[in-house]
Amino acid sequence: MKFLPKVLLLAALSILHPMFLEAQESSWLKLITKYEIFRQQGLYLEALDPGTRGLEIAERTFGSEHPNVGRSLNSLAFIYHQLGRYDEAELLYARALQIAKKAFGPDNINVAISISNLAANYTKQGKYTEAEILHKEALVLIEKILGSEHPYITACFHNLAALYEEQGKYARAEVLYKRALEIIENAFGENHPELAPHLNSLALFYHVQGKHDKAEILIRQEIKIYERAFGRAYPYLTTCLVNLANVLVSQRKFSSALSCYRKSLFICEEAFGKVNENVAAILENMAECCKEIGEKDEAEMMNKRAKTIRSIQKSR
Repeated sequence: MKFLPKVLLLAALSILHPMFLEAQESSWLKLITKYEIFRQQGLYLEALDPGTRGLEIAERTFGSEHPNVGRSLNSLAFIYHQLGRYDEAELLYARALQIAKKAFGPDNINVAISISNLAANYTKQGKYTEAEILHKEALVLIEKILGSEHPYITACFHNLAALYEEQGKYARAEVLYKRALEIIENAFGENHPELAPHLNSLALFYHVQGKHDKAEILIRQEIKIYERAFGRAYPYLTTCLVNLANVLVSQRKFSSALSCYRKSLFICEEAFGKVNENVAAILENMAECCKEIGEKDEAEMMNKRAKTIRSIQKSR
């Protein structure tokens, strides 16, 4: 009986104020849009607030088992996952899966996506057996619904590849990363932005394996795609350029890496301001490069600036 007054209150509001739900839904959609903008730019901390508030509004507006609540649960769980808060993400992903099954039935793409999301989170938690079972379940379900060439299936390939990579099964992982890339390229073309994240995944996989030449080629291709589609000031290029610089550092190409870090720094400052934790991280990387090429004074200046930024951030 503890929650009865709340239920009655919401019911009364919807009766007495017909515009209430419409206004709430509009607020939810605005938050979802804001969340998506941050997510697409890799700004996960910034996406946390609209993701959290979006879930709260969805639950109040649509009810706890509505598909829109499932969408908000998946969105917020994704942010927790990216921030390394895997236990919190697991609870949200599991709840989103139950909502999807109840709302759409067992043979539905939303169910398959929820299964894949939960499996990916299990991988990060080290629950490899559970993760592999769910990954394969999602893969079979998507193939059944959409066929083996549909772009949606690439998410399953990526997640399963990440699982194999975590376990050191690199040959299996590489096959899946390449297959995902092939499907996206066939579906959208070699210059479409949808291809870029797949290039990035394979590039980082090669980088970890010490295959830096291959990684460099793929990241440069990714950067060209984003620049062509969104311009050279696209905020996510900050991440791409840092990844490229890191690969160049592994090849001891310090001057070239420093150039990439400088470009990344400029984009980051323009997009997010000069007092930003990402700016501090880039400055610290630049300082290391400067040390390698003998520019010690420059390195000291960058480290001092990074330290100041982190001190300001900490005091806020």
